[in-house]
Amino acid sequence: MLMTTLTKQKIKRWLAKIYYPIFLLKAKNKNCFRLIILMYHSINSNHPASVRPKDFEKQIKWLKDNYSIVNLWDPLNFQEDSVAITFDDGYEDNFIYAFPILKKYNCPATIFVTTGFIKKETDITKQGRLTYTGLRPLTSEQILEMSKDKISFGSHTHTHPVLSKISFGQAASEIIQSKKFLENILNKSITLFAYPNGQRKDFNASTQSVLRQNGFLVALSTIWGDNNKNTPQLVLRRIRVDAEDSFEDFKNKILGGWDFVGIWQALKSWL
Repeated sequence: MLMTTLTKQKIKRWLAKIYYPIFLLKAKNKNCFRLIILMYHSINSNHPASVRPKDFEKQIKWLKDNYSIVNLWDPLNFQEDSVAITFDDGYEDNFIYAFPILKKYNCPATIFVTTGFIKKETDITKQGRLTYTGLRPLTSEQILEMSKDKISFGSHTHTHPVLSKISFGQAASEIIQSKKFLENILNKSITLFAYPNGQRKDFNASTQSVLRQNGFLVALSTIWGDNNKNTPQLVLRRIRVDAEDSFEDFKNKILGGWDFVGIWQALKSWL
């Protein structure tokens, strides 16, 4: 399994070397600023799928030195190339490892929480690819503590289903239930959302209608790429950071050298 992952990473690095000059040519002809939204999941010293805390700190320090790090309350109202930091699912290690580093560098971030995981009604680490097996969820107390120090929270549904594969009523229940749970903890309106799985086929117009009707202003996909002022706020794109990324991989992802991933995702969605 590890060998397969490393082989894939080597192929992606090779493709990045080919694509990066194309990206630079495209970027030269753009007259608008970029918002890069990074997607993390777990920051942990002891799990093979997790970004190591020492790597995370190196990444945050580089971002702090080179970009404006912004929150997601008004994501497309920026005056320079900017970066937003996000985490999906709601793992306890976000509090143990990531939160102290974010505080050290005075950086905002947003955590998208699967609320049934927090309530221990479902174990999302046993779903899908089993990438994060064994990791524990955040507690309500940890969520409340982080919310007092530049960490915002958004909904990631209640049980993490692919919303396009369930009924309209089930999707509405998943979204509303998660929103209400977080609002009860934080005593504030929840307006940020991240689609589970988050590719083009995983949400639809009905999903977005539910979000609008329930006061969500921003929704994040996992569609690869950056954003500008023309990007729909309910289909914002992100760039995923993985445990196997070297520091050069990380920087190249931010700089646009890995944007071929977005092209590949688009091709897959049409097949």
